[in-house]
Amino acid sequence: MPVSGHLVLQELLLQASAEWAPVGRWTVARVAEGAGYCLGGGFAKELNVGDMVLAGAQVRAVFRSSQLGDLRLQYFHVLPECLEGLVSIREALQLEDPAAGAAGWLQYFPASEPAAQKFTRLAAACPREGLALRAALLQLWAATVSVSLRPGGPVSGNTLRERFRQYVEKVSEAELTVTSLADLAAEMHCSERHLSRLFREEFKMSLRDRQSELRLRRARPLPADPAAGAAANQPLAARPG
Repeated sequence: MPVSGHLVLQELLLQASAEWAPVGRWTVARVAEGAGYCLGGGFAKELNVGDMVLAGAQVRAVFRSSQLGDLRLQYFHVLPECLEGLVSIREALQLEDPAAGAAGWLQYFPASEPAAQKFTRLAAACPREGLALRAALLQLWAATVSVSLRPGGPVSGNTLRERFRQYVEKVSEAELTVTSLADLAAEMHCSERHLSRLFREEFKMSLRDRQSELRLRRARPLPADPAAGAAANQPLAARPG
């Protein structure tokens, strides 16, 4: 199975009128050369050099090169399931919701905006791999999506619901998988039944169902890179020049 491509800076050359649809993973892409379009639902943007697009894992985004010439994209993927220790419970559930973000997690950033300019600097950086670059790519993605995440409401901690909201805002899903319902209820100073009802009211599922989902996800192989196998798609560090 091809590698997942999580936080790996890559590039893809689309010949005239060709298309690419990175389905099933968060994708941040910028135009390195040429011109084209990004389409998805009611979203349609013309893309020029330096422009950036963020597409959510649940979104059907299509990148299309111009009929007049090739389009070279630089991009990276983010798999939130690989970030369990960094993403809170509430953030993770919102990231899985295609309607949670602006335009359904399909956002356009012209070359003049700071996010697009930062991507341009990262794509030109040397070395083009390693921990520092992965951390910078993650920070770019996180800063971009975080402005669209919905706050959980008051977190003063004066009531059980506020204490619960405070908990899910700061605790990661990695911690949730190893926390029993009894331990969590004890921390919230309430009954297990009350806590289960509160979790379902907030997230439309039971705590045990969410824990089961996370454990199954850990046991599954990472998804394959949708662009793997294309001859033009290589890590930037592996390309000549």
